[in-house]
Amino acid sequence: MPLNRLTLLPLAASFAVAMSGTVLAADDIVDQGPTFSSVVFFGGEVGEDGYTGYIGNVTALNGDIGSDGYLLRISGAFGEYEYDNNAVAGGEVDNSSRSADLMIGYQTVGVDFISSIFAGVEYRDNDLSPNDPTNQARGGEAGAKFQFEASTRGDGGFAGVLASYSTAHETYYARGRLGIQESGLTFGAEGTLLGDASYDGYKVGGFISGIPLGDLNMSITAGYEESEGNRAGSTDDSGFYAGLGFSFVY
Repeated sequence: MPLNRLTLLPLAASFAVAMSGTVLAADDIVDQGPTFSSVVFFGGEVGEDGYTGYIGNVTALNGDIGSDGYLLRISGAFGEYEYDNNAVAGGEVDNSSRSADLMIGYQTVGVDFISSIFAGVEYRDNDLSPNDPTNQARGGEAGAKFQFEASTRGDGGFAGVLASYSTAHETYYARGRLGIQESGLTFGAEGTLLGDASYDGYKVGGFISGIPLGDLNMSITAGYEESEGNRAGSTDDSGFYAGLGFSFVY
């Protein structure tokens, strides 16, 4: 069964999720139309005391994004959030952050599954106001980044897993999904662990992807998140999040 149309669900469970990188979402590939070589993805999310935005591009070096082969990925993210810390003046810190990554990977497409693995470089920068010397993820840092994703495909039950790690600020992200895939739509529940050198967090929620909007495909995610550490200050931080993602192929 050839793969010719791709819908991408960029990830951003919270500000740090987006900054950990958006990825080629294997669980959202569907059959349709001519062969494409690349996908553009962009979107954003709002959560407890913050927001994020992101944009990126993935290109198949063999010219067919729906087949086995090498992939080139570039993306960037930006956002802001605030947290409490009584060790600094005013007791509140604003974080304006940015990240960018460049990776090369390999994608394997089977009859019932698809998987990809990436490796490359990432630069991350957290600009704190006022400066928080207790935040171990402050300032700019470059590092190596690694990413793996695998999922089932085709109508019926759906399962997917995604994991990434960057040595820049020791950023990690791991997500599991269970749901249903039917007629190009994928929907279900997800659970995520995420964090960096300054905090750890988790989220639970739901998602739906593959919603057609002309040449665009849209995804929606929403749920509950909680974190502890410098992102939350001296107490746990929790609340609801919601996000929209869009993609198109060319």
